[in-house]
Amino acid sequence: MSSDHKVLPREDCVLRYLLDARAQAAADTVFVVLQDGSTLGYGEFRRRVRIAAHGLADLGVRRGDHVLVRLPNCLEGLVTWFAVNYLGAVYVPANTAYRGRLLEHVLDLSDARVCVAHRDLLARLTDVDRARLRDVVVVHHDGATVDGLDVHPFEVLEGSDDSLPDLDAPIEPWDTHAIIFTSGTTGPSKGVLQSYMHVSSYRNGYPLARPEDRHLVTLPMFHVGGTIPVYVSLLLGASFALMESFSTDQFWQTIHRTQSSTAILLGVMAGFLMKQPDPPAEMARSLRWISVVPLDEDAIAFGRRFGVDVITGFNMTEVSSPIVSEVNPTLVGAAGRPRPGIECRIVDAHDCEVEVGEVGELVVRAARPWTMNHGYHKNPQATADAWRNG
Repeated sequence: MSSDHKVLPREDCVLRYLLDARAQAAADTVFVVLQDGSTLGYGEFRRRVRIAAHGLADLGVRRGDHVLVRLPNCLEGLVTWFAVNYLGAVYVPANTAYRGRLLEHVLDLSDARVCVAHRDLLARLTDVDRARLRDVVVVHHDGATVDGLDVHPFEVLEGSDDSLPDLDAPIEPWDTHAIIFTSGTTGPSKGVLQSYMHVSSYRNGYPLARPEDRHLVTLPMFHVGGTIPVYVSLLLGASFALMESFSTDQFWQTIHRTQSSTAILLGVMAGFLMKQPDPPAEMARSLRWISVVPLDEDAIAFGRRFGVDVITGFNMTEVSSPIVSEVNPTLVGAAGRPRPGIECRIVDAHDCEVEVGEVGELVVRAARPWTMNHGYHKNPQATADAWRNG
């Protein structure tokens, strides 16, 4: 992506049009490798997405509606995400650990009438205020019900044909693609509004990414660490391997089995892997580069030990990889430099820039519109605070 101020054409950033183009140009090219080793090409994956979109439409989901998704990493979750966006609706994934008052907060904030959830999470809806929620589509449904809700098996998103009416108007780059919840470390989780331009702009944090890459996805898809590599793969016409979770013991076997060329290692993941014995040479052969946050001694040592390139950076749900390192950085704790089109300052409580060496708050501004969040859903005060002084 260039660093100028222009918004991208919808064909270059909106999920529906990207998927249509990939399926038409390279239908048999692998898009996703699943936990069991099976694969789906762009064409077959698009067919399933359109069928699921048809099923969601039959449940009343319309353009602009919010659909809550509470699933682990799985094919059903992936298809649901794409189907929601294919209709021009808003994908609202939520942490599968939420229950009780936290779950009530998310249900209210989501504004969702329809939820797609795993069977094991259905019972958590029995004793909470469900706000607008009316329909729940259940993956691996075992016949359980919840009073006051219409509960459907996931098969309702698998049985229709893939014929869909045309959209009443194009989906635009500035339309909301998703509401991603923050971690809630400083209070109740906030719902970050992400446009298609926003999610596409994460591509800038992957300077080494190329169409030949296969991204190993082990982070949950309710986290930007899970959604980013999936969307970058779509942008590039690349592929990804979707795993249920990260496993230290199985990491190299998974890399080898899926022939993944890149992965994200967050927090202590690199350190855990550094404590493992060397894998057989063939298991590490496909891995070409990794994105590691934060950059510590283990991350640097990982790159040298296994002969892979390392990049790091700074990112949040609210922004779009505004700071990116050079390849193979060596300064522990560094995050890199502002990427083209990004202005950064470190300021005090009054937004005045602090002197070099002083502690302050990082503020970020992008030249290109819509490349960062456009607010916190139903929280105008938090939005105003975050966007103060532009």
